[in-house]
Amino acid sequence: MIHKTLLYLILLSLTLSVSSCGEEARVLNSSEKKWLKDKDHITVAVFPYYPPYQFINESDNIDGILIEYLHLIEKKVNYTFEKKYYSDWNALLKDSKGKKVDIVLEMQETNYKRKYMNFYANFFESSFVLVVKKENNTNTKLNDFTKNKTIAVPKGYAIDDYLRENYPNINIKNYPDDITCLVNLQSGEVDGFIGPKAVVNYIITMNNFNDIKIVSKTHYNYEPSIAVDKDNKILNSIIHKSVNSISEEEESNIFDNWNFNVVKPFYKKSKFWKFLSLAILCILLSVSAIHFFLKYKINQKTIELQIAKEKAEKSSRMKTNFIQNISHEIRTPMNGIIGFSDLLKTDDITVEEQKEFTQIIVNSSNELITSVQNILEISGLESKHIKVRIEKTNLNNLLKELILFYTSKAQKKKLTIHHENDINSQQSLILVDKVKIKSILNNLIDNAIKFTNYGNIIIYSYIEDEKIIISIKDTGIGIKKDDQHIIFESFSQSEKEISKNFGGLGLGLSISKMNSELINGKISFFSKENKGSQFTLTIPYTPIEDA
Repeated sequence: MIHKTLLYLILLSLTLSVSSCGEEARVLNSSEKKWLKDKDHITVAVFPYYPPYQFINESDNIDGILIEYLHLIEKKVNYTFEKKYYSDWNALLKDSKGKKVDIVLEMQETNYKRKYMNFYANFFESSFVLVVKKENNTNTKLNDFTKNKTIAVPKGYAIDDYLRENYPNINIKNYPDDITCLVNLQSGEVDGFIGPKAVVNYIITMNNFNDIKIVSKTHYNYEPSIAVDKDNKILNSIIHKSVNSISEEEESNIFDNWNFNVVKPFYKKSKFWKFLSLAILCILLSVSAIHFFLKYKINQKTIELQIAKEKAEKSSRMKTNFIQNISHEIRTPMNGIIGFSDLLKTDDITVEEQKEFTQIIVNSSNELITSVQNILEISGLESKHIKVRIEKTNLNNLLKELILFYTSKAQKKKLTIHHENDINSQQSLILVDKVKIKSILNNLIDNAIKFTNYGNIIIYSYIEDEKIIISIKDTGIGIKKDDQHIIFESFSQSEKEISKNFGGLGLGLSISKMNSELINGKISFFSKENKGSQFTLTIPYTPIEDA
């Protein structure tokens, strides 16, 4: 009997596994699955302050109807999105417009937002309702808020845009969110509020707001959608397919989970307070205040820990990729050194072959030294063990040495290096950490040559506003727009791809950025894909005569 039960459980597990894989296969095509597999992270903006759609529950977990929809979509595409939590809706809007997030879990579709986001899954709608104090007239209309009356709406929400566009004469007062609006209505700071009926009912019930009421519905509805960055075509296709694959039964199950009646605890009923003395009331209020303060702090820490955990997991994945790349970059030159050293031992090689093998050994040794130096340098920089050593430096001579060194390397690719220098001989005598500035310029010039197949490299150097500015401009492959915000990050996916295609560990820009910050400078860049890049180093100008 036990064996039969175990066999049944094993078969059931295999069936569920195959079913899950089959579901993913039906939803996405092979190229979409590969695209997801290659993505280190896809960021979903979550605003957990809009119950019952998304909110922090009594257990301090992010919960809600749309959270369950997101989990269902993750299951269907077999991918876990990176959640970015926001407590400020306007900050979320700014990041979505600035393409710092890929998906917004909940957003009302408007004409303006359609310019930069696509919207999917209008799962349900809730009428916007007008809420006033109970003693007010039940016939209150929106047009009544034009003189001495003020209506509250959350800043940046779709209803805010709608009212300002369609009712320009009414008095609007903005607050951060719906619950703050209703708190101020309850206290009499404002005269009315407009919000989704489901949200209003939920907040009034959970917060025991007995002095306010819903007086009418508007002809405007709240229809939350999942919003996706309009420029990300593949991600739009994936979300579109996954949303369309949600069956009526699955959607119904989510709604059934949220079809409940809120039971008020005894201590929130008005009759309970009538039997308590003033002293006990004060004690309870004090305990309640402490409770909510601690809960608020715990919520903050919980969100911070969740974000830190996801960042740590992302960093771990990146470092694993980096270690794999290290093994390749060290093994390859070592194989060259050992292999061609063995060939030099043979007696039947010609003088020309001997020279060729020797040169290969020298080149492989240089590659190995560069890799080891980069590993040691990035390790020292990240552990804060690298110190700044200021010394007298002739900047013009340093630039001449570097250009002379890299000219032969450029000529092998039929490239030319030009130097446009506006720093005279007196100005070039400065105090700076020579080793670090040489390391930075080495990396920038080397990258310019590495990623340029035709054309030229121009190096500009001049002094402006008590700053030394050195700029390296190339006509190379440029940098993809999606990668430009992460090119200075150590162990990033972008560096992994660069290393695979062009060789090296891909740590040059990370090392250069850290070194520039150590000497109170900065590195900026401008790049267009397939047009070229221009990297600019800016450092303080400290002439020797002023030292």
